[in-house]
Amino acid sequence: MQLYVQRLLGGDATVLPLILYTIGEYSSSFSALAPWEKSLYQHLVKLLLVAGKHLKNDTHNITQSVAIEHGALAQRILCTAFLRGGDTAAEVCRSLLQVGIRGCREMRLDRYIDISPGILEHVLQFVLFLTKLFHVRPSDILTGHESNQRAEHAGRAHTFSPSLPAQWGFSENSRLESSGNGIVPRRSNHRRWRDLPGKPSYVPSRQNPLYSDREGEGYWIPPQFPTPVLAFARKFGIGCEPHLPNLSVSLLPTTLLGSGASEDPHFIVRSPSIVASRRLMEARNFEQQGDSLFSRYLSNGLLLIWGSVVAFNGLENFATEFESESGSTFSDAFFFSPIVLTPPIPVVSMTCGAKSCHVVTVENEVYSCGSNEHGQLGCGQSKDTTLFFPRIYGDGHQCFYHVPLCSEDRIVKVEAGSEFVVAVIRERNQMYFWGGNDCDQCLLPKSQTVSRPVMVDVPKEYGQIKEVACGSVFAAVLFSNDRIGVWGKDSVLGVTLSSEQLCDTETGTGTKCARHTIVSKPIEGEIVALRAGPFHCIAITSAGHAYSWGVDRSGSLGHGTGDSGNKIQRIESLANHVVIDASCGSFHSAVLTRDGIVLVFGENTCGQLGLRGEAPRTTPEPLPLPKPAIAISCGREHTCVLLEDGDIMSCGTVRSCGMGLGYGARFNIPQRIFWSYLLLSMASKSIHGMAVGLPRSLSLHPVGASNGIFSTDELRRLKQTILRQGVRTVAAGNGFLFVVTVAGEVQAIGQSQRGQLGIGDTTIPCTDTFKKVAFPERVVLCAVDCGADYAIGLSSHCGVYSWGWNSHGQLGHGDSVPLHESLFTPREIKALRWREVTQVACGGTFAVALTQEGEVYTWGESLYCGHPRVVTPCLTTPMLLEGLKDVVAVAAGVSHAVALSYDHKIYAWGRGPLGNGGSCNTIECTPVVLKFAHCVRQLGCGPFNTFAITDLGELFVWGLNDHGQCGVHHCEGPPPSWDEGLDPHTDRKPERRQRHATSSSEVLFPTRVAHGVRDAAFGVSCGILIWEDGSSAVSGEIHQDGKKVLFHRFTPQRLAMTSRHQNKEGNSPHVLGKESSPVFFSRCFGGFDMLFVLLEWERPSATEVAGAICNMKACLHSPRTASGGVEKKEKRNV
Repeated sequence: MQLYVQRLLGGDATVLPLILYTIGEYSSSFSALAPWEKSLYQHLVKLLLVAGKHLKNDTHNITQSVAIEHGALAQRILCTAFLRGGDTAAEVCRSLLQVGIRGCREMRLDRYIDISPGILEHVLQFVLFLTKLFHVRPSDILTGHESNQRAEHAGRAHTFSPSLPAQWGFSENSRLESSGNGIVPRRSNHRRWRDLPGKPSYVPSRQNPLYSDREGEGYWIPPQFPTPVLAFARKFGIGCEPHLPNLSVSLLPTTLLGSGASEDPHFIVRSPSIVASRRLMEARNFEQQGDSLFSRYLSNGLLLIWGSVVAFNGLENFATEFESESGSTFSDAFFFSPIVLTPPIPVVSMTCGAKSCHVVTVENEVYSCGSNEHGQLGCGQSKDTTLFFPRIYGDGHQCFYHVPLCSEDRIVKVEAGSEFVVAVIRERNQMYFWGGNDCDQCLLPKSQTVSRPVMVDVPKEYGQIKEVACGSVFAAVLFSNDRIGVWGKDSVLGVTLSSEQLCDTETGTGTKCARHTIVSKPIEGEIVALRAGPFHCIAITSAGHAYSWGVDRSGSLGHGTGDSGNKIQRIESLANHVVIDASCGSFHSAVLTRDGIVLVFGENTCGQLGLRGEAPRTTPEPLPLPKPAIAISCGREHTCVLLEDGDIMSCGTVRSCGMGLGYGARFNIPQRIFWSYLLLSMASKSIHGMAVGLPRSLSLHPVGASNGIFSTDELRRLKQTILRQGVRTVAAGNGFLFVVTVAGEVQAIGQSQRGQLGIGDTTIPCTDTFKKVAFPERVVLCAVDCGADYAIGLSSHCGVYSWGWNSHGQLGHGDSVPLHESLFTPREIKALRWREVTQVACGGTFAVALTQEGEVYTWGESLYCGHPRVVTPCLTTPMLLEGLKDVVAVAAGVSHAVALSYDHKIYAWGRGPLGNGGSCNTIECTPVVLKFAHCVRQLGCGPFNTFAITDLGELFVWGLNDHGQCGVHHCEGPPPSWDEGLDPHTDRKPERRQRHATSSSEVLFPTRVAHGVRDAAFGVSCGILIWEDGSSAVSGEIHQDGKKVLFHRFTPQRLAMTSRHQNKEGNSPHVLGKESSPVFFSRCFGGFDMLFVLLEWERPSATEVAGAICNMKACLHSPRTASGGVEKKEKRNV
């Protein structure tokens, strides 16, 4: 094979058929990436690009025919290699992502479809592969209308793609887009729009003729009625509604579905009335100009902070603020979950230093918080003028100190280095400096600390200042004539300086620095952006080219050479991308392209690149994201990405990425954070970050029946609480439920005879009203998980608390709590007090804990604890599971557990099916490694099954499937009727039911059931998934209208709402359509016998989010109006 590849790289394309045949045989064995594969796939992509540029309409030209044949073979080789999975699939994806969507369009795949029908199947397979890879429609890849229709029809038909062995993570009938194993598309019923005709027909119709729902069709047809579409739909119904399961989800009550149902909760602004009136005036100004989202932000915006406590409270306040009885711990130094503040004046810009934070308000005032060790707060030592940002939950507040600047100066940019800050004045060649000055980064000689802002003049001959970027001990400024000025430490300036331009610093270390601005024009073309990290810098031109310089540690400059960046050089590996923004961490970087793709490079020891493994990347590689990105921000150990819909995804360490406790230890695949908020802007530095945005309008709803544990009134009260406080997590056990809000309040309801609720009352066997869990004073819960009759919670200081029934020692308190006794109030597990636990998982009679160091502890029924040499039936105290190292996430079912390692290996132990081929009669006493070739974004367990969501959004499921809860149906014949599969009292022949059970009751290997998945959860008899477009589907046994309904595959669900005028007897539910009340499925939660979904109301579109961000930026760069508002500029794409 290597010989064939060498011949191909030498220009001999006649070996392509041999390579296709050989790679097909080669793919039959699971192996690592061969040394020749990377160059092969890159050459094939280049071959397609070259062929696309030279393809013409002359079908009789022999040269053209040969080019088409070679291109088709290259496409088949790429698809075949991708289906091998593992590192090979990743390398194929990487080669295609490097050319981007624009490059794929330049391949002109339409010509292959139009010219040669014989290769149509293979070309369409390649097109569908590209649409899945880039998360786009065929029209984004193909340019011809006919070709688009063929590709869309092929995507619906699912008629091709070879099968793969199940142990590789694919089902027996696995395809790129297959329905044989339960894969369903994101859009229900495959609807697509058609252009309306110019003249309507006047033929009457009994049903809506816009849609044909006959089997095998599923497409829009032209209208045949004289009335508008909406009027017809209101009168006769939408007509195109598929027959989907009505889950009888009780939505918001009628009183909340009125005018105020979709509005965000109004939080109290704890500020003087004059300031509050300013906020309302600003909001009214933008509301009149048409931007309702930004208007809502100005009147009710929030500030979120997370990470290092020192960066917000300073060194002097750290000891007193987080003093505890047991002394200062690792958890005391960090805000793992965000602290939510209410700014009395709206924040429109922010920046972070190494140990400080700085914000600019809509009043053009600058405020700082954090450490003032080097004067970086800019307020001197007195700190007389302060502004209190109240916490949205509780009585605390965050103190920001006013930076005294001239009130007549209009600040358009504030940028913080590690220990110094620069503020740029609008339309003036002057800047304010304050903070550390040990390398003359403040341009003030003979002064190591500048405690208050000092104005410094900048040379006027180079034009006005457009951008400024600050590093650890250097800074760079961009002038309007596209020249760059640099100063500070010489090794990171990117220019060669003479001895006359350098001088020694006063630190006594022999460090050389430039005390004056060194101006040069090293880059041709217009420079539009300048970004800096502590040790390197990136510049971006209007043509989308990126240049970098500074310290090239671990490939942070993206040149792939490893040499020090003493000169400003273009990042050649980004030549195929149009770069529009960048962010620099300490030793890694991220760039954002015009297509919304994020590429990362540099150090990856903490998972900050969001890519597999710890190896650094010396050249840019794409970050797997579910949607296009619009902003990026890098710290030392993390990377944050703002998506177009206002969600933030983050990767890195748990202490800096903002994910919060309860989800894992490290995240080297981007994860969504801050689910309850819509974010508009963010900033990061070192191990902390900030963001501004709005609370989302959320409500929690049970899927099907809620096991009767709470009434309609309690559900209504819960929804109102979540509207005010948001929701952090939901956990359910056998007949009881916990809801944890963002404020840390824990509400419990259900069975309590064994202390499961932890409310401290031993006389109440069951409660049908929500009650607060009786935690000790000053304990704030971040996460909770439930076993059969017990629960374990994780506090904000990594404390582990347990309560409930101690049948097998699963409470973890040793001899202090005897077996078969109950705890009615939460008690801390002392054995884990100093272990820095970041996640807990509860099995039926055992428990699992994961520490910040990647160690796993288990206790409870020893059969399921994974220890090989334990002879006692119960472990009453946590015991280290020595077989597992460097674990990043854990999960547990009733009798099994799984763990995910940093290199994306899945370990499983307990009762099967575990995913290794063993049945439910198999018990693995020690962890076994599953053969799973994909990078895992989320790993979880239902009571008797396991699921994994990959970095590309594919959902794999394995385990018990006796009710179809896995969404996998392997029966060759027609499935049994719903009555046969669900009625426990049926008198039909048992042989038929037994045959169905043996054929599909177990899924022995990880099987793909859906793609484009946002979240998933499973119960005993059913499962639910949520797609990225906000729709949802269910599988398994669902309780509906007092009956049980069975769905063998994941089937899209609809929402039913009680009508405003529904009588007491009850009428048919009103189905919510997009025109009446848009609803977005945000998250889902599973438990032993309950499933819940989190819905968002009136979710803003990507266009609305982009418009609000543009208006926020305009607040800095536009002059004030007479009414005190900001002149609104024309919206532009972000």
